Amino acid sequence: MLGTVKLTCIVLMLAIATPVLLGWLLPWVGAQLPGDWFLMKANTALAFLLCLGNYQLGGLHPNRLRRGAACLCAFLVLLLSGTALLGHLSGRTFGLDTLLAADTAADLPGRMSLQTALLFLVVGLILVAESSLRGPWRNRAADSLSIAMGAMILIIIAGYSFKASQLFSQSSFTVTSLQTLVCFVLLGTLVIIRRTDSGFFSLLVGEGIGSLIVRKAIPLALLLPFILVGGAVYAISAGWLPRAYAAALISSITSVMLLVLVMLLAWRISESTHALQASERHNRLLLNAVGEGIYGLDLEGCVTFSNPAACQILGYGAEELLGAHMGALIQPGVPATRAKGSGTEPLDEVYRVQGEQFWRRDGSSYPVEYTRTPLKKDGLVVGSVVVFNDVSERRKVERMKDEFISTVSHELRTPLTSIKGALGLIVGNKLGEVPAPAQRMLQIAYDNSHRLEQLINDLLDINKLQLTNNNFQLHPLSLETLIDKAVASMQGYAGKYGVHILWHPGEGADTRVLGVESRLMQVMSNLLSNAIKYSPDAGEVRIESRVLAERVRVSVSDNGPGVALEFQARIFERFSQADSSDTRQKGGTGLGLAITKEIVEKHGGTLNCISTPGEGACFSFELPLNPATELA
Repeated sequence: MLGTVKLTCIVLMLAIATPVLLGWLLPWVGAQLPGDWFLMKANTALAFLLCLGNYQLGGLHPNRLRRGAACLCAFLVLLLSGTALLGHLSGRTFGLDTLLAADTAADLPGRMSLQTALLFLVVGLILVAESSLRGPWRNRAADSLSIAMGAMILIIIAGYSFKASQLFSQSSFTVTSLQTLVCFVLLGTLVIIRRTDSGFFSLLVGEGIGSLIVRKAIPLALLLPFILVGGAVYAISAGWLPRAYAAALISSITSVMLLVLVMLLAWRISESTHALQASERHNRLLLNAVGEGIYGLDLEGCVTFSNPAACQILGYGAEELLGAHMGALIQPGVPATRAKGSGTEPLDEVYRVQGEQFWRRDGSSYPVEYTRTPLKKDGLVVGSVVVFNDVSERRKVERMKDEFISTVSHELRTPLTSIKGALGLIVGNKLGEVPAPAQRMLQIAYDNSHRLEQLINDLLDINKLQLTNNNFQLHPLSLETLIDKAVASMQGYAGKYGVHILWHPGEGADTRVLGVESRLMQVMSNLLSNAIKYSPDAGEVRIESRVLAERVRVSVSDNGPGVALEFQARIFERFSQADSSDTRQKGGTGLGLAITKEIVEKHGGTLNCISTPGEGACFSFELPLNPATELA
């Protein structure tokens, strides 16, 4: 909407000012224009075009060159208007007045009227303020001058409306003509539209109750005085009313209209206030009803609000939390710049944390999960909201479940070992020949006992990893040597599937990481076995390593069927397997990638999967470099 208005104003100003300027410069153009075109002087038309130049050059985010050109246009407008004003005050004719062209009138040839010069002086100062000033003074100066400009335009309109020529002219040839007045109205509209980006005039386009009231009241405030006074003047001139009666009638009607306007505005404000209070009560009820703890933080990490659940979990009252620095409460003794959940994390993005510890008022700690979301106003972060939950009970249940699985797995391992051993002896004909039909069934039983043993071993492994709170005891390792060992150990398995493993370390490469060799070998074996298993016959599995700043990334890629898009989000969860017959035929427990993820994370790394269905998959993990590693 505003863009259309701006374009219309610019086009109309160009359509008026450009022909007038050409008419003064080229007599044959002037001969084609309407008879009173010369009432807009050449320097007036030029000033309007310079104002448009400033407006276009000084738009949003101008570079240094455009800002300089905009300032030049503004100073030229000030020069033209200042020269005209000096001429009016001194009674002299300056060369600048007639530089472009001179009319043949005897009084002040070529000079713009006093009112026009004053308006251009104010407009020029507005343009200079917007083009060169910075900070709060820019808005204050530009807003004040814009109000003065609007008042001067209204005075000239009133002069024309009530035939008060002293308000818009000095003589029949030195006059703020109608075409000049139209251009000033268009220019004033452009100036005010640009001022709506910030400052006082942003009320015109805002969404609050104040903006709504302003938009409804402005048309009435502009039109009512002209309608009342114009009607009274006409009634007096027509002899319908004596002057005293007309004055009394205008005063009473104006008072009534203003009273009605004030009452309507007050009613609207009251309605909006009640609606706002109802919305605030509703939001407060929702906030209080949420079971998770919620609190707000300012940019310094101090609490701005909290809900009852947060107070209950933390052990503080709402009044005690308000204004307190959250870091000092939930993690006492930890520097504010390092305290979690206190607003010191990156503020311009959503921040999710699991496995963190908070402290209650009584000094007891408890595990929490929390999400911190930035609060933004006009594109700038002004604070954040933290939603957290005490996960003690959930962790307790998970630990009980893990301990139960671990216990059951241990208890199953011993009899399963005996069963598998006995089946192995029978299948191997160590106890005598077995009939062929029975041999087939015994082989199936032996294979499934092996698969069950693998599942139990994986269960024990992942529970051991998850029940271990601390990270591994890490030692310096050569990554290239580790990958060489993993490739050598998987060559037999790859040959079974007819798959080639491609790994070409850089000559002399010796990337050092901190880790546990057996666990990192387990990571490589899991990733390689999966890639080999899902590769087509004569397929290739590629291994690449790349140093990235203070980390190293190892990638294992295949050209198999890839991972379905809907499955990628949960591929690292326990017992996750794509539900397809082809995948089930490949076997597996669904724990390999979950174990791999636990191992990588305990090394301070991350595990990722990138896959396009039908084009293969790429699993990669990143590990921190050993500080002694020298980067090329």
